[in-house]
Amino acid sequence: MSVKYDFTGHTVLVTGGGKGLGKTIVSKFIEAGCSSVYVVEKDTNLLKELEQEFPVIVKGVPMDVTNWDEVQKVVETLGPVNHLINNAGIPEPEDFMEITSEGIDKIFAVNFKAIVNISQIVSREMIKHGKKGSIVNISSVLDDRVIKGLSMYTCTKAAVTALTKSMALELAPHNIRVNCVRPSVMLTHLITGESKQEIAMHVFNTLKNRQVTQSVLTVEQTTDSVLFLCSDASSMVNGSSILVDGGLYTN
Repeated sequence: MSVKYDFTGHTVLVTGGGKGLGKTIVSKFIEAGCSSVYVVEKDTNLLKELEQEFPVIVKGVPMDVTNWDEVQKVVETLGPVNHLINNAGIPEPEDFMEITSEGIDKIFAVNFKAIVNISQIVSREMIKHGKKGSIVNISSVLDDRVIKGLSMYTCTKAAVTALTKSMALELAPHNIRVNCVRPSVMLTHLITGESKQEIAMHVFNTLKNRQVTQSVLTVEQTTDSVLFLCSDASSMVNGSSILVDGGLYTN
């Protein structure tokens, strides 16, 4: 059962909100009373579907998060928001000996660099308008656990978790809290839609088997932690990370 929160009148920006965890985050914020949810997503068809499902409230922002200049121009026009959820990410499974320079640039551009860019813009708008708020970065249990085929993904998530602490330290004087969620493996498009199924299923089975709780983590369960970190219930939580790992770290 999901926990109920009240975000009546709040505005949220969610990156990668067109499907999977991102879409669930969008829908749960709307259920909690958000008046406006900006969804950053490269797939315009997914944005159209969301806008049809949640008319008026959802405002699609078709954009490639890796385009630094475009992101700055577009996000600045949205005005201040109460909450930013940096959810966009790609797994890009690859054996270590097959990693290329281009591959490194691609995964860091999405999983890390885009978070820096969007968070800077959103924070400036919050500060400019004197609006306190919160930022939640989606990291992973793989920020300090390793698994074959995901070395670069692990590196990006380790960077996200470390960045979260630095952001929290520097933005705290402006009443902006920054935290991250570190989920275990979920049944989302990142697994079920991945072309390299052999690596993807190896990751899924390995992480699930390491958990104390053998249930598969759902996107709804992860979303509950995201909403908690944006709510007043977590007003003294800053620079922290929430493990949603089914006890993986105890095993």
